[in-house]
Amino acid sequence: MGKRAKKIPLIKKIIFAGVTLVVASLIAGYFLFFNKPAPKEDGIVLQKVNETMQLDLDKPVRILVLGSDSRNSNIRGSRSDANMLVQVNPDKSANIVSFPRDSYVPIPGSGRRKINSAMATGGPKLTVKTIENYSGLKIHYYLVASFPQFTGIINAVGGLHYTFEKPLHDRLAGANFSAGKRKLRGGEALAVARSRHVAGGDFARQARQQKIALTALEQFSPIKDDLGTVLKFTTLLSKRVTTNLSHKELFSLVGLILYIDQTKIDHTVLQGGTGSGGGASVVHLNRAYANKVFAKMKAKE
Repeated sequence: MGKRAKKIPLIKKIIFAGVTLVVASLIAGYFLFFNKPAPKEDGIVLQKVNETMQLDLDKPVRILVLGSDSRNSNIRGSRSDANMLVQVNPDKSANIVSFPRDSYVPIPGSGRRKINSAMATGGPKLTVKTIENYSGLKIHYYLVASFPQFTGIINAVGGLHYTFEKPLHDRLAGANFSAGKRKLRGGEALAVARSRHVAGGDFARQARQQKIALTALEQFSPIKDDLGTVLKFTTLLSKRVTTNLSHKELFSLVGLILYIDQTKIDHTVLQGGTGSGGGASVVHLNRAYANKVFAKMKAKE
């Protein structure tokens, strides 16, 4: 292939892996459709939580991905339907843990409330602080995407090949799918990600959101050796996210995530039971189970 590429420092590999995994379900398909004109998607925000932070080369990087319930590109005042913490480890393994939308947790300055209200009250940074306090884990980055950005990107890449192990019917979310594999358009993928008026409720919804991300990663990993496509994708990505990574760094890093060992991705939804809190129906998380999940993640440090 010509001259051997310059070795990329470990920290850059770690940072890239985290960034790409959490956005896999939204943008991975651009790899195969880079010749199409791409509309600007302003609703995706990727930003470092603390610009002065120092990352250890031998420790994990954590990114919080939030799915805003905003019906437009403005996420101000919106709630988070998806609350997914992703940890990428130096050994190319990864951990993904999702918080049910109605998790009843302490929110700084607001007392105990549903976790999805943190973003409405104080934006993504308050959600980051809330989850940091609950988990005891430092979060380095966050990413937010609204409904239109999700559906628009899925449509632009031509859809997502998703397998339904069993039928999924949720009239309120617009989901009406039989068991089997099918190609989802943007609105259909959003319906899958939003469905909760079915068996398993929000716990099952969070699991489907994780599956969408993992399916996209698996679907597009075969193009990892196409450096031309990686370059074109980097250009698209650099125009659609706000990040502290330069275009040159993204070009060097984008292809590396596709080599992550997908058999070493540990994903779970926090367990709990439904009840009441603050005059509303909420989810009381199983603290013992959560502690085990977070201890396992911290052990990677």
